Amino acid sequence: MPRPWLLAEVADREQRRTLTRFALEGAASECVLWLTSGSVLTAWSLALGGDAGTVSSVQSIATAAQAMHLPAAMASARSSRKRLAIAALLLARLAWLPLGLFALAFEAGSIGRTVLLLTAALSSVFTMLAQNAHGAWMGDAIPSAVRGRFFGTRTWVAALGGSVAALLIATLLDRGDRGGGAVSDGRVALPVLAALSFLVVGLGLVSTLLLSGASDSRASGAREPLAASMRRAWSLLSDAPLRRFLRYQILWGIAVAPGAAFFTMHVLTTMHGGYRLIAAHGIVVVISRVLTARLWGARIDRFGASRELALCSFGIGAMPLLWTLCDERTWWPLAIDAVLSGVLWGGQQIAVAAHPLSIGKPDDRPYVLAWSALALGLAWAGASLVAGALARTLPADVLGLGPYRVLFVFSGLARASCALWALKLNEPAHEPASEATRSHA
Repeated sequence: MPRPWLLAEVADREQRRTLTRFALEGAASECVLWLTSGSVLTAWSLALGGDAGTVSSVQSIATAAQAMHLPAAMASARSSRKRLAIAALLLARLAWLPLGLFALAFEAGSIGRTVLLLTAALSSVFTMLAQNAHGAWMGDAIPSAVRGRFFGTRTWVAALGGSVAALLIATLLDRGDRGGGAVSDGRVALPVLAALSFLVVGLGLVSTLLLSGASDSRASGAREPLAASMRRAWSLLSDAPLRRFLRYQILWGIAVAPGAAFFTMHVLTTMHGGYRLIAAHGIVVVISRVLTARLWGARIDRFGASRELALCSFGIGAMPLLWTLCDERTWWPLAIDAVLSGVLWGGQQIAVAAHPLSIGKPDDRPYVLAWSALALGLAWAGASLVAGALARTLPADVLGLGPYRVLFVFSGLARASCALWALKLNEPAHEPASEATRSHA
């Protein structure tokens, strides 16, 4: 039985090797994601003396950096996508080195929180630059007939790498308090967090090695002038399919951010669970994603992304509503959430990755990806800041639910409503898989 990430349908050996490197680098990137977002960002914020407002501010900075996708698209059009992706990815991960060194040398305080915000901003800017170039590079390299299956395969390879990272991170965080016991309030010793930042740097070197050996199938030629790049980017907004997709991304960012910003805080402070509970939840999510990712990929190859996106968006709306049922004694909704999250978020992410590649011409891909990321990022950042302000100011007994639960209810209903917008997306007719694959052999 062939290794699944090699995609036996692709006859060209060099192309299969490139797809394998893309998939393995996805695992490294998933590990970095665990190390630079979610529970780890929350741990950094609390360890440096921050509160819920600090958590939402850090996350909003990271998502607001999505605005960099547009200049990144212009850079992709005027330089080698491969070289740009590799350089930016390495710099994004090296950005965590100063924060780690600071954590070893100084105590918590406002200066530390400022360094954290600057680190998140700098890393996010370079990450967005890398993602745009890397996404367009993959679009050039991946045959359209196997695109959904490739992203499905890359998803489960990345998920397996992420599960290993989740276990390691949770163990270190839960053992990282100054007394050496389990962490109940989320405050972790700074040297432990410094070690995690150094691991991010190491993974940056791993990604560099993997991507350096991948091929760049895009023919070299004259680079597009900056003015022409700007005109091309602006002109794409007249494309109706792109506008519909951007509308979905904006609404999705507004819907998801209030729930995503405070899930970790809810587990730590309301449920009084530790980081290992968060990791256990994440690993169940990973298992669900692994078991269903290639199925989603095959369905998207066959039916297109919009229908699957609508189904997943509607189902994801139930997730925050399940969180509202959890407290110190009631954890079972979190188990249901973990299983369903893995299935539905896996399908949603594959569909969102595949759909923009069907919009416009190949040379337009960097700009399509840029507008998509810009719409999602700015909407998410704005909603995170508003949610942070509400979490700080709403009374503890608001509506008998508390601030976090009120935000979760809004997030759940808003997510489900996005399914209606997903149904309005349309796609070009799908080429039969066997015929299309032969054309790339």
